[in-house]
Amino acid sequence: MGKKQLVEWILEHQSGYEELAREIWERPETAYEESFASGLLGSVLEREGFRVRREIGGIPTAFVAEYGTGGPILGILGEYDALPGLSQKVSAVREPVSPDGPGHGCGHHLLGTAGVEAAVALKHRLDAEGLAGTIRYYGCPAEEVLSGKNVHGARGRLRRPGCGLDLASRQPEYAMEHPYLGADLRRASLPRTDSPCGRGSPSGSERPGCRGADEHRRELLAGTCA
Repeated sequence: MGKKQLVEWILEHQSGYEELAREIWERPETAYEESFASGLLGSVLEREGFRVRREIGGIPTAFVAEYGTGGPILGILGEYDALPGLSQKVSAVREPVSPDGPGHGCGHHLLGTAGVEAAVALKHRLDAEGLAGTIRYYGCPAEEVLSGKNVHGARGRLRRPGCGLDLASRQPEYAMEHPYLGADLRRASLPRTDSPCGRGSPSGSERPGCRGADEHRRELLAGTCA
């Protein structure tokens, strides 16, 4: 597969995907509420001929899109949730659109869109060169509460790709303290509705009838959660 042709395709279609990212920027949605972003990205892939399965694990904003057949499977992870309290105009200074509203402080409007563009670019190269293989885009909601990828992982969907791509924008001193969770990202948040049982919460607190987020986390990682 020619890298030169992939890069040329991406540059040729850059403006359209920049506009897609701007649309998501202007409609920021927090964890599990990303109906606009997930719907928009899924629709773009559907128009390109991808087979889109929505509501993965009972989560309305989680989806998987596939194109092609056979191996290798090229997996691409996409994120699109915003953060509360980070509402912002397109400006280099603090300028909220609405006080205390959500905003894309971590650039997930870019990450989700870039993953879609990568998937579509690969699809065109598969077609042009008559290559076998499957491109799989994982629509991962709620990354900011460390839950979105678990719904795919708990069902074994992340075990099969022969190659994976996860885009990220990070600062060197990325702190574990987080305005959404308030404390420790490593401990808080695993499940909310990562599985049909729906135990746990974004903050790790218990619900009535819930055995607790820590136990649910262990079950998810072991693949034994109902």
